[in-house]
Amino acid sequence: MALRPKAYAASGERRRVQIKFDEFERLRKNDLNIESSPDMAALKTRLLKVDNRQIRRSKVMSTPKIIVLPLSI
Repeated sequence: MALRPKAYAASGERRRVQIKFDEFERLRKNDLNIESSPDMAALKTRLLKVDNRQIRRSKVMSTPKIIVLPLSI
Protein backbone atom coordinates (compact mmCIF):
# COMPACT_ATOMS: atom_id res chain seq x y z
CA MET A 1 0.00 0.00 0.00
CA ALA A 2 2.77 2.41 0.90
CA LEU A 3 4.58 2.40 -2.43
CA ARG A 4 2.15 4.63 -4.26
CA PRO A 5 1.95 7.29 -1.50
CA LYS A 6 5.75 7.27 -1.24
CA ALA A 7 6.00 7.87 -4.98
CA TYR A 8 3.48 10.71 -4.74
CA ALA A 9 5.40 12.27 -1.85
CA ALA A 10 8.67 12.02 -3.78
CA SER A 11 7.10 13.90 -6.68
CA GLY A 12 5.62 16.55 -4.38
CA GLU A 13 1.99 15.47 -4.78
CA ARG A 14 0.92 15.76 -1.15
CA ARG A 15 -2.77 15.91 -2.02
CA ARG A 16 -2.56 12.52 -3.72
CA VAL A 17 -0.75 11.12 -0.66
CA GLN A 18 -3.67 12.29 1.48
CA ILE A 19 -6.24 10.80 -0.91
CA LYS A 20 -4.54 7.37 -1.02
CA PHE A 21 -4.24 7.18 2.76
CA ASP A 22 -7.87 8.24 3.18
CA GLU A 23 -8.98 5.54 0.72
CA PHE A 24 -6.90 2.93 2.52
CA GLU A 25 -8.19 3.96 5.95
CA ARG A 26 -11.78 3.89 4.70
CA LEU A 27 -11.27 0.40 3.24
CA ARG A 28 -9.73 -0.91 6.45
CA LYS A 29 -12.44 0.59 8.63
CA ASN A 30 -15.56 -0.04 6.52
CA ASP A 31 -14.77 -3.29 4.71
CA LEU A 32 -12.38 -5.00 7.09
CA ASN A 33 -13.43 -3.40 10.40
CA ILE A 34 -9.77 -2.77 11.29
CA GLU A 35 -8.34 0.45 12.67
CA SER A 36 -5.18 1.90 11.13
CA SER A 37 -1.95 1.03 12.84
CA PRO A 38 0.24 3.62 14.55
CA ASP A 39 2.95 2.80 11.98
CA MET A 40 0.65 3.75 9.09
CA ALA A 41 -0.34 6.98 10.84
CA ALA A 42 3.34 7.81 11.38
CA LEU A 43 4.14 7.08 7.72
CA LYS A 44 1.27 9.30 6.58
CA THR A 45 2.47 12.14 8.81
CA ARG A 46 6.06 11.76 7.62
CA LEU A 47 5.10 11.72 3.92
CA LEU A 48 2.85 14.75 4.26
CA LYS A 49 5.64 16.73 5.95
CA VAL A 50 8.32 16.07 3.33
CA ASP A 51 10.28 19.23 2.65
CA ASN A 52 10.35 20.36 -0.99
CA ARG A 53 14.12 20.81 -0.80
CA GLN A 54 14.47 17.15 0.19
CA ILE A 55 12.23 16.14 -2.70
CA ARG A 56 14.28 18.10 -5.23
CA ARG A 57 17.54 16.77 -3.85
CA SER A 58 16.36 13.15 -3.88
CA LYS A 59 14.97 13.49 -7.41
CA VAL A 60 18.26 14.85 -8.70
CA MET A 61 20.27 12.13 -6.98
CA SER A 62 18.05 9.31 -8.20
CA THR A 63 17.63 10.37 -11.82
CA PRO A 64 18.57 7.43 -14.03
CA LYS A 65 20.92 7.99 -16.92
CA ILE A 66 19.46 6.80 -20.20
CA ILE A 67 21.37 6.66 -23.44
CA VAL A 68 19.39 6.49 -26.67
CA LEU A 69 21.30 4.89 -29.48
CA PRO A 70 20.38 5.40 -33.12
CA LEU A 71 18.72 2.49 -34.83
CA SER A 72 20.46 1.43 -38.00
CA ILE A 73 18.65 -0.81 -40.43
